[in-house]
Amino acid sequence: MQEVFGVINPIKDFSLGQNLFNLKDRKFLLAGSYNQNAILENERIILIDSLGLIHFKDKVYKDSKNTSRDAYLLEILKDFSYYRK
Repeated sequence: MQEVFGVINPIKDFSLGQNLFNLKDRKFLLAGSYNQNAILENERIILIDSLGLIHFKDKVYKDSKNTSRDAYLLEILKDFSYYRK
């Protein structure tokens, strides 16, 4: 936003992540829509629906057997709630 649109606000005002032009490897990517948010990992997708329920999907969108909750998941949920006020 800052590079493309010249936004001068701090990144925390409008984003949870890092500059999209930064090509470093990432452990996960956050995405969202009007009714659910997603944490995209290498081998699965974690969906958080509008009720706050968590669903685990594999890369072809079938239920994943991997329902582990990595340490960063709670921090992400806190960050998402900041923007849903």
